[in-house]
Amino acid sequence: MTNTATITHLWRWPVKGLGGEDLNEVAVKAGELFPFDRAFALENGPSDFDPANPQHVAKRQFVCMVHQPTTGRLSATYNETTAQLCITTLDGRTLTVDPGDPKTLEDLATELVDEGKTGPIRGALRLCKANDTTSGHGFTDVPGRWISLQNQASIDWLAQTVGAKLDPRRLRANVLVDGWDAFEEEDLIGKTIALGSAEILVEVPINRCRAIDVNPNTAAQDQELVRALQGGRGKPSLGIYATIKKAGRMAPGDKAVVL
Repeated sequence: MTNTATITHLWRWPVKGLGGEDLNEVAVKAGELFPFDRAFALENGPSDFDPANPQHVAKRQFVCMVHQPTTGRLSATYNETTAQLCITTLDGRTLTVDPGDPKTLEDLATELVDEGKTGPIRGALRLCKANDTTSGHGFTDVPGRWISLQNQASIDWLAQTVGAKLDPRRLRANVLVDGWDAFEEEDLIGKTIALGSAEILVEVPINRCRAIDVNPNTAAQDQELVRALQGGRGKPSLGIYATIKKAGRMAPGDKAVVL
């Protein structure tokens, strides 16, 4: 087993289902998500989400890539200094909003989603935010406060299998590493990995849905990657979920060392 790989990219996705942002560095806390990762979500009609008591809600209750793929053409960034959310719309306009202003959030939801472009819309759209956007609840696909890690060699295997170049942003990971063999990350379940000065505990493989079939540059479902994984491996897993075990900082160029 290869012991050391290198972090090549760090990402966070401030709004569930929208494009995200590259990070030059991130400081993480034990047991938490990346700060401001999946801190917002577009409610697709009335949902079970209660901002006063934020709990995990199924992704089908929000606008998401698997059901509304064209929202992937919208990119979101979050300014931690000004506490403002910045979103680039489908037609190239940039909107800067104060997430604490309910009226602004309602207007933004209207700007972001067009029923004719985004797939099935069940009702009024509302941009929800986690009660504690710094490190608490996040609108993740799974209930755990996990980060996701992808291995470049595994993506390369999948690209070779389907005969196409694949942008790793399809996987919407927090951490991308290079230097391990393909799918070596799945052999690390239960092990601890140092990422910069932080440490993570590898929990489970990520079973993929058709959201990864969406091209992040065109927002078109142009591949059948889940089918390719199932056919080539006998299972739809790609990447791993992990818990942040030790607080610290990580950045592209830092080593990923199996302890």
